[in-house]
Amino acid sequence: MDVLGALILVFEGLGFAVCDGAALEPGYDKVALYGDGGAYTHAARQTDDGGWTSKLGPWEDLGHAALCALEGTEYGRVEVYMHRPRDPSLSGCIPSDCIFGFFRD
Repeated sequence: MDVLGALILVFEGLGFAVCDGAALEPGYDKVALYGDGGAYTHAARQTDDGGWTSKLGPWEDLGHAALCALEGTEYGRVEVYMHRPRDPSLSGCIPSDCIFGFFRD
């Protein structure tokens, strides 16, 4: 199994399921996983307004309106979208430093 496939399994263990696209779905948490040839390269989390946020190394979170803004040679492209029903008791439970940081080189 490639690293991106393993990351998908991690998110499934957190209640996420693969979904069709980037459209905002009220009541759902959504992530986009970037990859390149089966390798995990980056991840972004959808914000309540439909925008996206992601962590770029040790710097502050970066907000971006479109996922394609980060696509290219550095991060590859969005390979999969995942969502889960929002649980108010889990608010803020997808910190990029914790989950996404685990998969950094």
